[in-house]
Amino acid sequence: MFNSIDDYIAQQDPEKQEILWQIYNVIHTALPNAKEKIVWQMPTWWDGYNLIHLSAQKNYILLFPGQQAIERFATILLASEYHFSKVAIQFPYSSVPLKLIQEIAEFVNANATMAVVA
Repeated sequence: MFNSIDDYIAQQDPEKQEILWQIYNVIHTALPNAKEKIVWQMPTWWDGYNLIHLSAQKNYILLFPGQQAIERFATILLASEYHFSKVAIQFPYSSVPLKLIQEIAEFVNANATMAVVA
């Protein structure tokens, strides 16, 4: 279905593409050595294993940064009232926290032994 992250973003609703590009740029910068590819029909940053997945849903964006990253940022996520599980964080399109996504991606990069299982 998608051949690249560019293709993935280009096939999303036009009003969502700008924020997806912003998220892409944040993650791309935070994970400079990661290979970018499509895994399970999602943009994925990979370095020997999956580091982060991104999924554009109808009303929100799902970020899959791995369980250790979610545990590390759980207090911030709770305080910000973002929905999350053991494997994913849900950000509404109306309030995507680029700085927080950057911090999460930098944490994943610094702790690159954690693989995303999702």
